[in-house]
Amino acid sequence: MVRSFVHSLRFRLMLLVLLVVTPGFVLTAYMGEQSRHAARIEAFEQARRMALLVAGNGKALIEGGRHLLHAVARLPELQRRDISGCSLYFSQVIKDYPGFADILAVSPDGRILCNATSPVPATANVSDRAWFQKTVSRSNFTVGEPVVSRLTGQPVMFLAYPVRSEERLEAVVAVALHMDWVGALVATLPMPMGTTVSIIDRAGTILSRYPEGGEWVDKSIPKAADILDQLLSAGVDAVETGGVDGVERLY
Repeated sequence: MVRSFVHSLRFRLMLLVLLVVTPGFVLTAYMGEQSRHAARIEAFEQARRMALLVAGNGKALIEGGRHLLHAVARLPELQRRDISGCSLYFSQVIKDYPGFADILAVSPDGRILCNATSPVPATANVSDRAWFQKTVSRSNFTVGEPVVSRLTGQPVMFLAYPVRSEERLEAVVAVALHMDWVGALVATLPMPMGTTVSIIDRAGTILSRYPEGGEWVDKSIPKAADILDQLLSAGVDAVETGGVDGVERLY
């Protein structure tokens, strides 16, 4: 009976229909896979473009700070140790640089001479800050690590430059870069749902994150050493791995 069914017209018609329909299923599955692959590539490129934009903006802020410090270092009031004149000039200049929280002039022993935002306590001293020590020892422009400013209480990153007279260090000038500049920039960009933008240091610690920054700052991302090694040493353009929130993310 089975043999007669196999050789029947009905079986042959069923087989013909199956052969006709099967390529459609295969094609649909193939097209679905191709569509997912294309969407993945587009998401990758969109994330890469956003990362480059944020990185470029950060670089522009640092370069702007460098040029500002070069100009401030030649300030006559600073050369004369005119503290009130220095503070007045800084308070006026800071208005033109919304990305910066403060401008400082510091003596070689670390005492804060003047700043842009508030009266300086007599005991204010930054001699123990890494950014100040590096600027003094290297005698060059320095980008510091994020810290909490002792004058404003805000999380900032200091950019500093030495003021020299011949071979002698006269002072160190510094600008405090707001750490919330990432959020201010990203808030203006169209971001896909679920996207976050973070800045991490070389130890893999989150310095700034948008959105929901507060609860993630100071946390370390998983596999940070491996990610940074690939990005900074191996020349890899991007790495995809699990984030601190357990979501697969692109670094």
